[in-house]
Amino acid sequence: MPGVQGLSSSNLRYMKKFYELYSDPILPQFVEELKSKEDSINVPQLVGDLSDKELFSIPWGHHRAIIDKCKLDREKSILFVKKTILNNWSRAVLLNFLDTDLYERQGKAISNFEYALSEPQSDLAQEITKDPYNFDFVAIREDYSEKELKDALMDNITKFLMELGKGFAFVGREYTIPIEGTEEKIDLLFYHLYLHCYVVAEVKIVAFTSRDIGQIGTYVNIVDDLVKTDFDAKTIGLIICKSKNNILAKYAVNSSK
Repeated sequence: MPGVQGLSSSNLRYMKKFYELYSDPILPQFVEELKSKEDSINVPQLVGDLSDKELFSIPWGHHRAIIDKCKLDREKSILFVKKTILNNWSRAVLLNFLDTDLYERQGKAISNFEYALSEPQSDLAQEITKDPYNFDFVAIREDYSEKELKDALMDNITKFLMELGKGFAFVGREYTIPIEGTEEKIDLLFYHLYLHCYVVAEVKIVAFTSRDIGQIGTYVNIVDDLVKTDFDAKTIGLIICKSKNNILAKYAVNSSK
């Protein structure tokens, strides 16, 4: 291989790990099931099989970072390769998400999507959630109010949207909907470009309570009835709160089937 550079002992070790990580075939049944769900509503693939073209479409420096952080966890590595391609991440942005445990947080929120939404939207809606969300980019005093948190999120809207994930488009804050002589104000309203639906987000600075389910359910119904069109899928509700009791959250969510 005359003229070839970059074959240092360190790089050779990375090449060996690269081969070990991606050489074995991915289970075909899992891949086909995933493809059928994604193809039906045209959502970019986040995990699953990886073509040679995709694998070699990101820089070697990105691969080294993924190998360092993911070790030989193939599914985790594939997710970050796919995310890098989908979002056109620089190495700095990739490193940021590798450090925020995105793989462990992705799709982990407690939800009733399985019951409230039809397939494949229910699976894909679950995939866009995270638990927990990482708002380290927000610099505010320790005893902040909800208004201060929402102000800070809006001041950092680009980073906020990046943490929410690919496909979220910001519609409005305190989005007002008049209802027969009164009006309701939704904390944050988004539209998801791949799921083709509105996403209602309520931000709380305290721990989750069962009352939050009633509030978000009301707003979801309002948006479904007064905002969404026949071309939109069913609205999704997200509660972003300071903390939660997992058992209480599961009971509350299951009560809204």
